[in-house]
Amino acid sequence: MRLSIIISVGLIVCAAPPVQAQELTNGTFDTTIDGWSPFFDATIVWDSLDADGSPGSGSALVVNARVEADGATGARQCPGGVVVGELYRFNVDMLIPENQSATGRANLVIQWYDDACVENVGDGIISPGITTDETGVWRRNSVVSVAPPGAGSVRVYLNIVKNDQGGTLAAHFDNVSVTPLGRKLTFVPAAGYAAGDGGSFWVTDLDVNNSGDTAMTYELWWLPRNVNNLDPIISDSFALAAGEGRRHSNVLGEVFGLDPADAPFGALAVASDAKRTIAMVRIYNQPRNGGEGTFGQSIPGVAADEFFGQHERRRILFMSENADLRANLGCQKAAGKPLGVQYELFDNSGVSLYSGHMS
Repeated sequence: MRLSIIISVGLIVCAAPPVQAQELTNGTFDTTIDGWSPFFDATIVWDSLDADGSPGSGSALVVNARVEADGATGARQCPGGVVVGELYRFNVDMLIPENQSATGRANLVIQWYDDACVENVGDGIISPGITTDETGVWRRNSVVSVAPPGAGSVRVYLNIVKNDQGGTLAAHFDNVSVTPLGRKLTFVPAAGYAAGDGGSFWVTDLDVNNSGDTAMTYELWWLPRNVNNLDPIISDSFALAAGEGRRHSNVLGEVFGLDPADAPFGALAVASDAKRTIAMVRIYNQPRNGGEGTFGQSIPGVAADEFFGQHERRRILFMSENADLRANLGCQKAAGKPLGVQYELFDNSGVSLYSGHMS
């Protein structure tokens, strides 16, 4: 039976070229909380407790005293100078003091805006955060994200969510930073290094090619399946001369040191300083019982600005399934928060056979 499938998504994904960004104001809170504004009735004060233990610096102490449960509040700032398609890293150190009168969590929230920081143009990105189960210890949260189309600024929230009615929840924030990484992303949607069905054993080779006329550098990202990859696993840096290519054989084992016993399956990304990077993987079965030859599939890399977005639909052909063939559907997300994907399967006459949803 020959089939086609249509998929659509409920959220905009990423975009394209690199450059500079305006620095965040007073992210180290050396002597004041200048540059930061409260939202939703937060109390913000400067405190001498410093994440690095420096006697000449301090932190921002933010207190959530909202009456209702599950209310968020905190401090915010909106630096401009954002460049569409640029990859940024956001860092913050956080500490929840002991002996709180309410439970909850503290985290970093990122929201992309237009040049004037008025109109929301992209995802809200939430760091893993810390909770009241982790009091008294400084912990760092990091998030990486690509500035989407229309972005000219980014609002950074030092956020506290209190679970309970009444009581207060306080947290210290320090060393907040927004750093342009000078990188563009190319995603490869599938990679694996583990045993599969029917005695198969899967290995992934990755080719990266510099099609430009100047040298480039790049890092590889490992993005495990079904986990939060806001702070990805990043390899050492590699370099390619103009026109040069490199093959990373068994990339998950050789570059990332992954163990096939842990059944690593997921996706890869190439983060490079080139205008456009060509990448492709071959994921193939290499029988461990001495069988001859291999079989598998080549999958080209997709630049972040080639992903499709909110309310768009795409049609996938060659969804053939019979006694000799089977078809799989996989989705790779380039954006920063949970996403819904709707898909529908049709036969060749256009009759709908099945529909489903992926989160």
